[in-house]
Formats: sequence, C-alpha cells, structure tokens
Amino acid sequence: MCNVSSPVISNLSQFQLSPFGPQASGRQILADEQMQKLLQNFQASSQEQSSTGYHALAVISAVNSLRSSAVPVNSYVRNGSPSTRCISGPGFEIEYELNMGLSQTDITITDIRVVRQSARKVTEPGLWNVEADAENGSWKVASTPSYNLQAASQRGGTIEKPLQIGINGYCGGIREAAEILPDHISKGDPAVIDKLKASGFELFYTPQHKAGKAGWEFVRRLGKRTPSEDVVKAGRVLASYMKDAHQRGLRVEWTSHRGGSAVLTEAMRCLKQANVDLKGTQRIFLSDHTSSHYEADIARRAIGMDVRDSKWFNSSPGLAQVIGGQRFGGATVACSLNKLVNHTPRDQIASEFVGTAYDVVAQSKNTMAVGGLVGALGTTPGFALVVLGAILASAPTLTEGYHRSPVEPLKTLAKKVQNKVF
Repeated sequence: MCNVSSPVISNLSQFQLSPFGPQASGRQILADEQMQKLLQNFQASSQEQSSTGYHALAVISAVNSLRSSAVPVNSYVRNGSPSTRCISGPGFEIEYELNMGLSQTDITITDIRVVRQSARKVTEPGLWNVEADAENGSWKVASTPSYNLQAASQRGGTIEKPLQIGINGYCGGIREAAEILPDHISKGDPAVIDKLKASGFELFYTPQHKAGKAGWEFVRRLGKRTPSEDVVKAGRVLASYMKDAHQRGLRVEWTSHRGGSAVLTEAMRCLKQANVDLKGTQRIFLSDHTSSHYEADIARRAIGMDVRDSKWFNSSPGLAQVIGGQRFGGATVACSLNKLVNHTPRDQIASEFVGTAYDVVAQSKNTMAVGGLVGALGTTPGFALVVLGAILASAPTLTEGYHRSPVEPLKTLAKKVQNKVF
C-alpha cells in the first residue's frame, strides 16, 4: 500500500488554499500546495497507457466528480465528523472537507490514499473485463480494471442486449471468480454461455481478505445486523459503477454469487441513500446467495430496479440459502407481504393476496420439512436424495456451478468421484 497524506486543514491562515483545475461550472475544488503538486502529478500520469495511468485517471475523475456532487454514492462520513468525508474508489480513497473555503460550496481535498494493484495480486474491489480464451477453453481477465463502463458499453447495454456483470463471493481469486460466474450469469444454459463467450462479460471482483472457507462465511455473519467492513467498502465502489451505468443510459443485469449478494445489497442501499432512481433500467439475480434476499428485495424496489421477473433469485435449496438467504422461508413470505402492502395497485390487491397466502402456506410447510429432515431420511429414497442434495449444495467444492435442482450437487459429486476413480 502506498499512502500519500497531507495534514488535515484546520487553520486557513496557516495553509494557503488555491483552486485545482480550470474554473469550470460546479463546485470549486481547493487544495494546499502539497496536495496541488500531488494532483498535478496524477493528472500528468493519467495520460499514460499503463496501470499507473489507470489509477491516476480514476483518481482525477473522482476528484472532478465532486464538482457536481459533494456527496457521491461511494462516499461516507469520516471519523464521525459532519464535514469530513471520504470517497472509496477502485484502488484509492480521497478524503475531503466541506465548507472550508471561501464559499459554502467549496470542497477541500485533504488526503489521497492509493493502493497499487497488479494483475498478479488484486487487493481492492474493481471492475474487470473477462473474455473467452478459445485456445484452452477458459476465461481470460483483462490486465487492468476499468474505472467506468465506457468500454463495456461497446459490448452491450441495450434492451435487446443488456450488459452482463457478475459479482463474486467467496472464491480463491479473480481467475477462479472469472471461471465460476459465467455459469451463474447464464443460469446454466449452454446456449447463453455460447453467447457470453462471443461478447464477454464484466466481473466486479471483490477480494476475499477475511472470508472463511468458501460457502461457510454466512455462518459467521448470522445474527449480525451490520455488514463487514469489506462488504461496505466494496458496496460503495459497486454503487459508483451502478450510478455510472444509469447516467450512461445502459441496461445492466447484475448476477451475484455466494457472498456477492451482500455486496450487491449494500450497493443498492448506497443508491437509496442518494435518492437514485434507476427507472427500471437495471435488474439483479441472486445465484447461490448467502445473504437475505428479503433485504435485497427491499433495496432493489427502493431504487427503481426492474422487478417484473419473479425468478430473481435461485431457489435451489442448500444450507447457505435456507439459513443465510431465505431465513427458513421467512424471507420469501416477507417479500410477498411487502409487495402486497407497499407495491400492489389497488385493482390487483385481490389476486396478489391469493399469491401471498399461497407463499405463506407453502413456506410454512417448507419450514416444518426442514425441522423434520432427520426423521425424513429414513422414509422414502426420493426425499432422502432431495435432503442429501440440500446438504451437499452447501459444500464449498460443489457450489461453483449453477444449481437448477437439488439433484445438481449430487451429479457434481458423482462426476468428481468418477474423475478420481477413472
């Protein structure tokens, strides 16, 4: 990590402030002499076609974005001070003060912290292009991340061809995430995977610094109302990409895998706090989710996501989904009730009430079935296979692929055994 710091400005008579950049419309960006030199160095480096140039361009773009909004979606209050805020970006943080200059609309840059990334060791959340590698039948990640969706928009973003972006959860690294996500983005459909190979896709990679064994991290987080520090940071960065897509008028489908559902939910919360309305141009799909799909449903409706598709999460059972995402079926019932009470037109209340009542009955049966799993194991072979599939669906090595049914984990296990034997 490379930290470049300047003292927090507390006495304007001691530190001389001057504007950074041309006097354009919007808020004025101020900085002291030390920070001015640093920003000028970033501006010069941003012209380079290199990894260093990428970081510099991302920093300068984030600084200039403050001219239009003093509180971007990827910013947060710093150290409990109402005037000190911080922007989290892909590989950097920018600390700034509000209302410290000559005008109440001025913004003063006080600190820039940069994290150097490389293709070999990715340590910060960011957006990466992934292309199919025809030579060896795998997926190839770009050498540098993208600080916005301008390049991605050349491969999609329309109603007919929405931009496909995957969000990884617990995995061994960015290359493993790139191999896992296509199966979930395509929902296991080989024809869709072929189209994905032709177009490529975007991966919002979230490094797993403190994650437990893949697929079991949700157990450690059970009962905790606040997300982890890593999830909050990645969520803010993701929110900036989601807002960028909205401003560019792009149609996007976001697919999360494992713990990526928590990052996606956090990003939508950030957009909600900024009163962003996506006007139905983006949609989400939680595949093998390990966080509450009820909370995700609340967040997606609050920011105007496209919610017309009823199949917006993978309902294939597994301990991670039943306990972490569905809360033993309670999340599905809560989603139905919320839709009935808060999002149903008056002339459709009767029919929606019937659907909600059905969900309540069906999920109550599912909950009782979970409580009787042990006794049911000795009844019918078919139900025993379903129960066994639900248990295996939480095994780390069996949750990489998309599960269409409880039998899928059993098939994966059988294939692994066959490969080892033969």
